[in-house]
Amino acid sequence: MNMEQRAWQPVPGNDEAHVYPIVDGATIFLSNAYIIRMPGLMVVVDPGDAVSQIETIRRVLDDLGNSDKPVLVLLTHCHVDHCFEFLSAPARLAPGRRLLVALQEEGIKALKLKDRELTGAGRFHKMIPDIDPDICLLSADAREFRSSECLRLGDGIVLSLTTETITTPYGNTVYVQNLSGSGFGIKAYYSPGHSPDSTVFQVGDLLFTGDALLAAEHFVAGLPGWNKNDSLATAQNLLWLVENKGISVVAPGHGSVLTSDQAVGKLQKMISRLTAMEIHKTFTVPAILASSEHAMDVAREARDIVAALADSLSQTAHYLSILDEKSEADRYDSAINRKRFDDVFAAFNEIATSMQSGRLLEMVLVTNCSMLFFKMGKLLRAAELEHIADRSLLIRLERMLDDFREDSACRPIRLQTEPELICIAINGDRLPAALLANSYQKRGLVRRLKWLGGRLVVDSRQDAPRLMVMVPAPMNRTDV
Repeated sequence: MNMEQRAWQPVPGNDEAHVYPIVDGATIFLSNAYIIRMPGLMVVVDPGDAVSQIETIRRVLDDLGNSDKPVLVLLTHCHVDHCFEFLSAPARLAPGRRLLVALQEEGIKALKLKDRELTGAGRFHKMIPDIDPDICLLSADAREFRSSECLRLGDGIVLSLTTETITTPYGNTVYVQNLSGSGFGIKAYYSPGHSPDSTVFQVGDLLFTGDALLAAEHFVAGLPGWNKNDSLATAQNLLWLVENKGISVVAPGHGSVLTSDQAVGKLQKMISRLTAMEIHKTFTVPAILASSEHAMDVAREARDIVAALADSLSQTAHYLSILDEKSEADRYDSAINRKRFDDVFAAFNEIATSMQSGRLLEMVLVTNCSMLFFKMGKLLRAAELEHIADRSLLIRLERMLDDFREDSACRPIRLQTEPELICIAINGDRLPAALLANSYQKRGLVRRLKWLGGRLVVDSRQDAPRLMVMVPAPMNRTDV
C-alpha cells in the first residue's frame, strides 16, 4: 500500500476496513491524520491542527455519504498539533453526523484543566477551548480492574470496551483495550512516555503510533509529560508488538509511514538511545524562550568568529603570496567557503527577522537554529582548519555549537577541560551573550567576570577551562 497517496486503500489484515491517509511528510509541527472506513463506523485518528486537514477530512466524509454512520475521533494524545483545530470547532469535521471523541484519561484531564504545558498549547501560543471528550480510554480503573463497559452510539450501534493485559518478554505489562462492535474492531494500547496519555491504535495489521516513536528525538525528549522509563518500556512493547502480532505497516503521527522492518530498525535504535539518554531539564515554555535567546546569541557570536577566522586566513594567504608560496596561499585563502557560511547566516537572519516580527514560534526558531548549527559544524569539519587557523577560535566555536545542541536537547553540558586560555576577538564592546547565558551561569560554569588590562577575564569552575575574551574595556570599569 502507498500511504503517501491520498486515496482509499485496503487495511492489511482487515478485509472490511479501508484507510485514507493524510500524511504531511517530515514536519514536526503538523501531525498526520488518518480516516478509517469500517462497516457501521467511521474513524478519524488525530484530525490535526490545520484548517486544510479539517477541510480534507470533511470533504472525504461528505463524498462517502452514509451520514447515518457515527464518526469516532481517536486522539493518540492531547498535544495541540494533533487536535487543536478540530477541538476549536468539532462540528466542522462532520456536519450532521454523530461525533464522538475518545482519548486516554490523562489527556482528558489535561484538556479539561487547559494545561498549557501538558497539551503543548503554551509552546504553540494557543488557548485550549472548552472540551468534554465522550469516551475515556484505558483509565486507571479499567487498567486495575480489567473492567468492561458498553456505550450506545445511536442507531443501534453499540461500542464495547474490554481491557486485558499482556506480559512481554521484557517483563513489561501491556494494557490493551478492545473497542468492538458490529462490523468493527480496534485495539488501543496504553503507551505513555512521550506524554502521560499516549495511546497506540491497531486496526487489522496497521498500527497508528501517534508520537510514541519520537520519544527519543531531539526537541521531543524532555517536553512536559515526557518520561524516560515509560518511553523505554513503550518502545520495547511496540517492538514486541510489531515482531509478534503480525503488524505490517506502522503509521506515525509525524513523518513517513513505515514498513514493519523499518519500524523494527527505528525502535531498536530508539531503545538504544533511551537507555543511554540523560535529561537534565524539562522543555517548558520558559526553557524554550531561554533556548531561543541562546540560539540568537550563539548565531551572532559564531558570525563574528567565522569572520575573524576568514580575515586571519586571508591575511596569511596575502603574505604567503608575497613570499611566492602560491600553493600554500591558495590553501589558506580557500580554507573557509565564505559563500556557504554566508548562506547559513543569511538563513539565520531570516529566522531572526521572522521571530522578531511575531511570525515564528520560539520552538521553531530553536529547531531551525539547531539544524543550521549542525550544518555549520559540518562546514567547519570539512574545512580542516585545525592546523592552519587560530585553535582558540575553533575551540570556542565548536564548544558553543556543541553546548547549544546539548542544552536545547535538555541534556547536560559536558565540561571539556583545556589547559590553555581561550581568547576570542569580539567586534565592539558587546559582551558575548552566549557566554553569559543561563546555560553557563546556572550550571556554575561562569563564576565572575572582571576587567584586566583591557581584557575581560571569565573565571570558571576549577574543572572547566578559564576563558578570556578580548574586548575594549570601558573607562573606570570594575568587576561585573
